[in-house]
This record gives sequence, C-alpha cells and structure tokens, in this order.
Amino acid sequence: MFKRCQGNSLWLIILTMLMLASLGWSVFVLWIEIAGQSPQADRTLFGTIFSLGVMGWGTITFYLWAAHRRGTLGRQLKKLRFLTQKRALIWASVAALWVVLRVLGRLLVFAFDEMLLPPLYGMVLFAVLGSILLLGLRIPGQQDEALPSTVVVRLAGILIKLLPGVALLAIAIYLIVAILRLPYPFGMEWMEGGSVEQIRRLLAGQPLYVRPSMDFIPYIYTPVYFYVSALVAQVTGVGFVPLRLVSIVASAGCLLIIFRIVERETSSRVDAILAAGLFAATYQASASWIDLARVDALALCFLLAAVYALRFQPGTAGAAMAGGLLALSFMTKQTVLIAALPIMLYSLADDWRRGVCFNGTGIVIVMLSCLALNVASDGWFAYYIFQLPGQHRLYLPMLYGFWAADVWLPVGIACTLAIAYLVSMLPSLSWLKQHVFHDALPIEAEVEKRLKTGLFYLAMLAGMVGGSWAGKLNDGGFNNVLLLVYAALAILFGLAVHHTREWVKTLPVDQQSAAMVALYTLCLIQFVGLAYNPLACIPTREDYEAGRLLVETISNIDGDVFAPFHGYLAVKAGKPSYANGVALGELAGDFGGQELDSGSAVLDEIELAVREQRFGAIILDSLPALDRTRLYQRLQPLLDQYYRQGPPLLEVEAAFWPLTGTRSRPDVIYYPMQNE
Repeated sequence: MFKRCQGNSLWLIILTMLMLASLGWSVFVLWIEIAGQSPQADRTLFGTIFSLGVMGWGTITFYLWAAHRRGTLGRQLKKLRFLTQKRALIWASVAALWVVLRVLGRLLVFAFDEMLLPPLYGMVLFAVLGSILLLGLRIPGQQDEALPSTVVVRLAGILIKLLPGVALLAIAIYLIVAILRLPYPFGMEWMEGGSVEQIRRLLAGQPLYVRPSMDFIPYIYTPVYFYVSALVAQVTGVGFVPLRLVSIVASAGCLLIIFRIVERETSSRVDAILAAGLFAATYQASASWIDLARVDALALCFLLAAVYALRFQPGTAGAAMAGGLLALSFMTKQTVLIAALPIMLYSLADDWRRGVCFNGTGIVIVMLSCLALNVASDGWFAYYIFQLPGQHRLYLPMLYGFWAADVWLPVGIACTLAIAYLVSMLPSLSWLKQHVFHDALPIEAEVEKRLKTGLFYLAMLAGMVGGSWAGKLNDGGFNNVLLLVYAALAILFGLAVHHTREWVKTLPVDQQSAAMVALYTLCLIQFVGLAYNPLACIPTREDYEAGRLLVETISNIDGDVFAPFHGYLAVKAGKPSYANGVALGELAGDFGGQELDSGSAVLDEIELAVREQRFGAIILDSLPALDRTRLYQRLQPLLDQYYRQGPPLLEVEAAFWPLTGTRSRPDVIYYPMQNE
C-alpha cells in the first residue's frame, strides 16, 4: 500500500485517519459531558462541530494543495472562477472577515460578559487559514486588473515603513504601562499579595516550604523568582515594587531575546522588530500579566534564553549553557518542563553529543536543586511542587476552546504565517520517502540546513503550544499561560515575514509590489486586531484612594484581622498576615482534588480561631464562586454564630477591582459579636 501511495496522496491517508480520530474523540467527549449532565454540554456540542469543521476544511485545503502539486488544480477550481479571476478581492475579504470577527467578539463580551460560542469563531478562522494557504499556491488564471504601478509601489513603501513603527509603538506602550503600574501599592491581581508575603518571609530568614498552618502556606511554585525578588527587595524595600521590577526586567529580556533570535536567523532588524512587537502587542490577550508580581515573566525569559543558547551557541559548551538556563526556568516555574520536552528530544536527535550536554546539564541541576530543597524542608518542597499540582482536575472545554478563543481568534494571521513558514521549511512526504526511508539520494546541504531549522522551530512551537494548552486544561488556569504560545508565534511570525518577503522577490517584477502590499497589510491587520486601551490597564486615583482608606480602616480595628485573600493589607495596617486563601485551596481540594489531611488541619485551626473570636475582624470577598470553596463553606455557619456583618468596606463601586485575573475585591467585613 505504501508503495502505491506516491507523493501527496499520502496526505489523504493521514488526513482520513485524523478525521476518524477527531470524530471518535468528539463523540467520546460529548458522551462524557452529556452523560454527566455537565453544564458545559452545550459548549462541548459546539466544540464537536468545531473539531469536525476544522478537519473538514483541513482536508479540503490539503486536497487542493495536492492537486496543485500534481498540476490539476485548474480543473478542480474550474467552477470557482471567482478564485481564479479576483484573488485580490479574496485577500480583502479574508482581512475584513478577521476584523469583523474581532469586533463581534468584543461586542459580545461587552454585552454578555462572556464569549459566546468561541468554537464557531475558531472554525471560521480556520477557514480563513485554509483560504490564505490556498492563496499562496499562485493559482493560475486570469490576472487582476492592474493598478497603476506607481500607486502600488508607493503603497508598498508606506506599509514597509509603517509596520515597524507600529511594532515599536506596541513595545513602547507596553513599557510605559508597566512603568506606570510599577509603584501601585496594592494588588493588581488577587494572588500578587501572596507573592509579597513570600519575599517578606525570606527576608525574615524563614523558609518557604514548611508544614502548612493558619499562619502561612506557600504557593505551589519553585523558588527562583522569590529568591531574586528578595535580593532586589533588600535595596527597594519589601512590597510589590521589587517583584514587579523583576518581572518588567524579565519581560524586557523576553522582547530582546525574541528580537535576537529573529535577527540571527534573518539578518533583518525590521523582521526582528516585528517579532518583538507582536509579542508586546499580545499584552492584553495574555491577561496584562507579564509585568505582575508573578513568576511567569522570569520563567519565560529563562526558557527563551535556553532556546537562544541551544540554537546559536556552538559546541557542547553552548548546549551546557542552554541546559543551565533551562534548569533556571524550571526552578522558577516547574510547568515549563512541558514546553521544554520537544526541544530536549530534538537536541538528542539533531546532535547526540550536544543533546546529552543540554539534557544532562539541565536534569542534573534540577535534580540536585530539588534534592537539596527537599532535604532542607523535610520533604515539604516535593509536597508543594509535585504533589499538589496533581490535585487539579481537567477542564475539558479547553480541549477545543484553547484553539478557538486563545489562539485563532487573537493571533489567527500570525498562526497562518507561522504554519506556512514551517510547511515551506519541511520537506514533503514524497521527499522523506525517497531520502529517508530508502536512503536513495544524499541530502543536499541547503535542504539539510532548511530541514534542521524547520524541525528546531517546529519543536519549539510544539513545546510552547503544549505548555500553554496544558495550562488552560488545568482547572484554575488563566490566560497568563498563553505567554508561551504567544512568544513562540512571535518568533515564527518574524521568520515567516522574512521568508515570505524573500519568496516575493522571486515573482515577476510587476507582481512584487502588490504581493508586498498584501503581506504587510495582513501583518498590519494582525497588530490592529491586538490593539487595546492602555488606560484600562493602569490603576486610577479612585483605586489608590480606596486602598488607602481600606488600610486605614483595618489599622483602626482592635486586634488581628483575617483577610485570607488580601493578607498584605493587614501587614500594611501594622497587623500580621495569615495563610493565603488560594494556597489553602490547593490543600482543601478547591481545584478538583480531595481535601488533604494538611488542608483539613489548617481549616480546623481557622475554625477554632473563629469560634474563640481571636480576630478583631474577618474580611472576605463577595465573589459568588468563593462560596464553593472549603474555606467559605466552613466559615459561613460560624460567622452567623460568632460574628456580625458590618457595613460595606468599599463605597465606590468602580474602585479597587483587580486589573486582571479573578474579579474580586475585599468588600465584606465581619466583627465579633462581643464588640456590639
């Protein structure tokens, strides 16, 4: 059978198998959701439609691609004369459709506070992907009516100058927003305050990974970010500034590394600027996260540095350097291991000596670091870093929602160019059959170089997409995990623009300017589609004033204050903080696991303190979703018995909300009954 499948007919067999696999997966997931009467069953139904639509359109696209390779595309498209006569209108329609989808999505979010039917948008965007790939086949047929060449040339010149300016503007806007947010003395995301408490603990000479108690529970992250921030805090003082400063510097490092990767590959600073600018433009799409007091920016910076070193630093020394950087990334956020696995495997297949140095260095450093931390913490390090993350359940709608709402919708054009670039760099199946399966001919040096480049960036993309997808599949995952996939797509976007521009130079002279206009217009539309209001990312005067009054109110309370999700506010008011509510939720099973004995012990400790009215006040968030947490379920009956609810803490409805993440604020206060 294999011998009869010459050339591109192999694609049809593979696509048929993928169609059957997609159908089986869709039926299986739909049955699980409906049988379990899940509230997500309707979304899963649309996800099934999306999956089948994706595979169907993919089959059509690759069938036409195969027909083009066989020289029969003209016959296949004979009935679709619009495709062969008015290709310029298709480019305009593709761009217009993408913009309309973006606008419609924003309007639906504004009207209904959620994205309705995101899988359907993803299906349409995949159709756009197929259309653009089809357009790249240089379909034969009647040429468009020619515009005056001077107009096209001038337009191409304007766009070539405009697009890098737009990319630089995206970078400048991000940096300005980050600097303006840096000194804000309150949390812009509801877990930031817990990060501050971790470096406060380090500076006090106390360990992070200890037996959980009502006083302190660490986050489930490896410690490098907190160690680095604690060093900075010795200069700046404890607070949000050192943590955010580390994140801002790390994010600038990410932009620089993305720039350097593309510049080294293409020798073009313009394309490198486009790549870095696209990553900066995804700031809001990735939840305005990369400058927060969270671990993500530093972990990504180390990971990108490892990719750069592995690609461009020669010899085993360069591979060992890359392994050390990868180890630092893991010790900043352990989930980057998922993103690193394909690159680790590729390095072994490409050059086993460098691969052994890369993998060996990284693994040895990680193992020794984890062993030392685990011994020093009497086993609690492994408990927090490896056992607790396994308690999270899967969020099945993200099996399809990730591709639709998180990838295709915000960065669909960049995905298109990235996929087209990788397809062009990798050989066809017929070539693999001839050169690899049978070793019939030696591989040309230029082809081998392209193949290695394509495989390297395919491994990078697969790893970072896998890391982001795994993060979104995790119950509790948020858009910060998208930083991985956006960074990979930004790199490939810059490489694809350069590669496409080089291909354009091979076209007839009278077509080059029009092709450049089409390419740069699509790139410009991609940047415009990611545009956001930077003022919405910056705290207002009302936020500052509400925070100041809240701290003042807490300071005037007699006794300690228990604010499980905002303990840093109690510290600002001169009072001790207690265990963070999110960290406690990891132990209590709030993310899909079982309530662990350590979590039960802490909840019992808190319950006893409430019964004994040790707290001068208890401050909670009124977010309805928190009513399902074990902490609230244990607290609510006791509060009705031992405490009374006071007046709302925050009088201004629009003030002191987090700027990203869970939309919750400390607005409910309870006082002991005996104080009446």
